[in-house]
Amino acid sequence: ADSSQSSLLARQEKEQNVGFLFFAQFPHLSSLELACTLTLSTAFLIASQSVGTWGEENCFSDHFVYLANTGNLKVGITRHVTDGISSRWIDQGASQATVMLRVPDRLTSGKVEQLCTQYIGDKTNWRTMLKGQPDQQDLIALKHQMLEKLADDLAQITGDKGIQAVTSVDDVSHEIGYPVEDYPVKIKSINLDKTPEFSGVLTGIKGQYWMLDGDRVINIRKYAGYEVEFSAS
Repeated sequence: ADSSQSSLLARQEKEQNVGFLFFAQFPHLSSLELACTLTLSTAFLIASQSVGTWGEENCFSDHFVYLANTGNLKVGITRHVTDGISSRWIDQGASQATVMLRVPDRLTSGKVEQLCTQYIGDKTNWRTMLKGQPDQQDLIALKHQMLEKLADDLAQITGDKGIQAVTSVDDVSHEIGYPVEDYPVKIKSINLDKTPEFSGVLTGIKGQYWMLDGDRVINIRKYAGYEVEFSAS
């Protein structure tokens, strides 16, 4: 309970600090407008203040709400679905994924994702994801169940924003494989700040993680911007 409370307080403090920053930049916004926009999409607030290429490409463009199996069923948002596969699914280590809905902007996708979290999570449990290939899920059946549960809420969004605000996507369940020879049994995470030098045999890559012998893993994405020396033989 203490850990959960500390996590909540830390998140609230972070959001409050971000709120102060944006309120200083956009003083004409009321505190209520600012709070609502930060909760749904900080990025949308940035883009809505200046119509430009970045905003058009990142916030005012089609977004897709998806279901994925990363060891646990989750909902998420992506802007890119190339040849049916989103790089975001691969980044999260999803073994299965399917697009559920298409919406016209980031703000609407955030609202829909928030509605979905009443029934399923929106986070990947990285330890579960790295422990092996998860059991197959019938994502198409689960998608239809989710749409039934959300029917009234989605109807309200289309009523407010128009019929094109939320579009159901007739997608298949995509299967995604990863080059893994051996999954770790008892995961040991490598932290470059504590262990600046290490060596080993690469046994697999899944999501953001490299897997090494000795049940070791390292989140490569976490260390973007670090200057490192690397050699292979």
